Amino acid sequence: MSVSVAKVRFKVVGCTSWEDGYHPKSMEEMHPFVTGWKSERYCPYPQQFVVCLRSKARIRKIQLLSHEYMIASKIELFVGRSSIQGQQANSLLNIQYTRLGYVSLSANDATNYKSREMKSINIDAEGQYLKLVLHTNHVNQLNLFNQVSVLALNILGHDPQSHITKSQSIKVTGRQPPVHVSTINDLSFDMTLDPSSARLIKQLEAQKQQAIERDQFELAKALKEAINEMIKVGQVLCHYEREKRQAIEREDFDEAKKWKSEKDSIEIQLKERLNFEQLLRGEIPIVREQGRKDKKVHYVPEELTRDTSTRQSNLPSLSSGQHLPSEPPPPVNQPIDIELPHINTSQQQSNYSEYPNEDAEMPPSQPEPLTDAQLNEAAVAVQVFGDVTVAKVFSKLYHLREQGLTDVLDIMKKETSFSRSEMTKALCQILRRGFSDKVLTSFNIAIDILKELMGEYAKRHRLSSSDLVTVLDKILPVVMNRFADTNTRIQSSSMRAILDLAAIPEVKPLLGHYLLRPLAQDKTKSLDDGSKLTISMETQARTVTWRYAKGRVEVLQAFLEVVDLGTAHMTIPKIMEFVNISLQHNHAKVREAAAQLTVYLYKGYRDGTIRELLPVSSSDHIAMKNIFWRTLFHQLDEIDGIVHIAGQESFEKAKKMKQKRLNNLKGELDALRSLAQATGQLPASEDSEEIATVAAQTRVIDSATIEQTCPFCKSSRPEFNVKAHMDEHYAAECPMLLQCKKCTQVVEIKNYGAHMLNDCSSQTEMAECPKCHEVFGKTQLESHMKGSRCTAPPDDHVKCPLCHTNVQNNDESWHNHLMSVSSGCTKNPRRKRRRPGQQHVSVTKASEGVTVIPR
Repeated sequence: MSVSVAKVRFKVVGCTSWEDGYHPKSMEEMHPFVTGWKSERYCPYPQQFVVCLRSKARIRKIQLLSHEYMIASKIELFVGRSSIQGQQANSLLNIQYTRLGYVSLSANDATNYKSREMKSINIDAEGQYLKLVLHTNHVNQLNLFNQVSVLALNILGHDPQSHITKSQSIKVTGRQPPVHVSTINDLSFDMTLDPSSARLIKQLEAQKQQAIERDQFELAKALKEAINEMIKVGQVLCHYEREKRQAIEREDFDEAKKWKSEKDSIEIQLKERLNFEQLLRGEIPIVREQGRKDKKVHYVPEELTRDTSTRQSNLPSLSSGQHLPSEPPPPVNQPIDIELPHINTSQQQSNYSEYPNEDAEMPPSQPEPLTDAQLNEAAVAVQVFGDVTVAKVFSKLYHLREQGLTDVLDIMKKETSFSRSEMTKALCQILRRGFSDKVLTSFNIAIDILKELMGEYAKRHRLSSSDLVTVLDKILPVVMNRFADTNTRIQSSSMRAILDLAAIPEVKPLLGHYLLRPLAQDKTKSLDDGSKLTISMETQARTVTWRYAKGRVEVLQAFLEVVDLGTAHMTIPKIMEFVNISLQHNHAKVREAAAQLTVYLYKGYRDGTIRELLPVSSSDHIAMKNIFWRTLFHQLDEIDGIVHIAGQESFEKAKKMKQKRLNNLKGELDALRSLAQATGQLPASEDSEEIATVAAQTRVIDSATIEQTCPFCKSSRPEFNVKAHMDEHYAAECPMLLQCKKCTQVVEIKNYGAHMLNDCSSQTEMAECPKCHEVFGKTQLESHMKGSRCTAPPDDHVKCPLCHTNVQNNDESWHNHLMSVSSGCTKNPRRKRRRPGQQHVSVTKASEGVTVIPR
């Protein structure tokens, strides 16, 4: 007996991190064009995310689709259920997890990162939560930022009460019953078919099940054949939709229009010839043709009958551990009712530029002639590689451009009669054209040509450093300009090209000069009155395209990880000169990347001059009001072991206030002593010992006592004279302080809510309750406002962020609430509690007996 399972719908309720545009919520959808979830750049490991099922279910199978190169080394699986009942049952803090095991993922280098691995994991567990823990990524040259990514997640199961229990099944059969997964519930169905085709197939499948229940087997057979044909056509339509999207991405709108019209045409013909309306009404479709008997319809697109054997491929059978191509396959040259062969992953880079209209001509195999401007631009390249090859590189058809660049790569690997200077100039002309291409495949071939030129070709022909510098002068600016590309794949490839050059020993020392070049140059502008206005480099750099500036900073940081400081023009002053301009860029993402680079430098080299070279100082009170600069200096201080207290004056400011208070007390003591001497109650000849007695009676706090006293809890210890001990007290002991759970910063408890809203790194995730003014996560605010705990505090009172009781909003009330042994805050983990059996003793301070002399 097999167990039928269905998809279990879920929603993502928790995630460690994600990159912009790759939110984990996208995993709630399944179709070939889904972006999936991607961790943030340089993320800490392990990464994890939690999904909540729509209802409690018995999970029988989990399917995961991994990215082609952002691959986790292993993934652990946990199933969970809430440990309590009631309103807090859905809180992630109340979930108890059971570890199911882990799966290991292939590094995917065998497929050259052209396929995606799908894991099908058979389990048998009940719960409502599923947690995935992803460990360190497989390292490869494409994964520049050590990220991991999961594109799709499919959970299959059933209601725990709808089938025999686990113990019953084992008792009857002696083993677990097999799991039956229908075609439409499998992950490969959603990830390889056009979404519109998938919806139609699901409608036909539902109609087929109804026909089976009514014993209408002829109709069920017709529906089955229509589903099979629709699945095969859906694969073709998925390819057309992908080609259309790629054409839109490279702004080739004529090509996109052709793919769309062809896709629409096939869909219309298919619906007419399969008679969808009759099938959905429960009628068997019959097509009558002149001179023939009635027959069943098999739809064969005309464009698939052409001789395109060079493009044969198909979708793989996606069993556990097999690979799914990163792009759906091109159309095949067979009728769609014939079994298609397994995919050959080595043929993924196929030619898709045919026009599939019946009357259209096949695409030309020869490029269009070069124009005069192109001949001038590539004069040396024409002499070296020939006009046909160069014309292919300059062609408007991208498959010809790819072919031309590949021919150039093959030619340069062979011995030629041209001098190395001629070959170098010719290759530079080709590379400038290749790196300007909008198609990723052509761009990657240009990267291969550049690596070959700077590597093996340079060694074989003994190119000098001046020759290499000449190439870099002409090529690197073009490559770095692609950092600003809106196509993220080209953007990543351009960054990878720089790092690939850094792996060549002869080129590595030369790159620093180019990476530290200013983001912009001084600009002179002519005014109407004939005068000229010079715009400084710093002003220009602040408005540079943010993607370009951010890419420059990130590549510089990646380069510093593989180069020693002091080599390749890499010195702290030169680096900071570049970083300072990025720290003042108009876009926040550029400033954040520059701040991350500053912290990396300070942490790696501990060079004190970094602080001095920053454009602002920590003593600049105006600049420190900006949360960006305050956060940056706090990060640098944390590296030095300095703990900052949020919501209260700094340690130095508190010390100055104490000193001022000490001076005032000493002045009052002098006035008191003078008045006592004048009235005769204190002899003028009184020695210093008696004066010291009077000073003790008036409770003068000397400087040593002030240095030993915590400004928050007022506790005093001799070791507090050492600043490190005082910082330890702040971080771990002081009952008036608390470590923020989000950013780990030490904050004052009474200002904890204000910190979460204004200063915390997670402030965008927090919100204030309009009724009780407590601060919660945005996802928890709605449930809090519906609960009984949400009540408005009385006037002049606020809610304690720990125990949620009302506290009068003044220093004395907060001190008593947070530090009282008997009646203090029950949720304060640092408060001293009365030991069991300890008696409460009331202590009343005796009067000092000081004689007050009226003035």
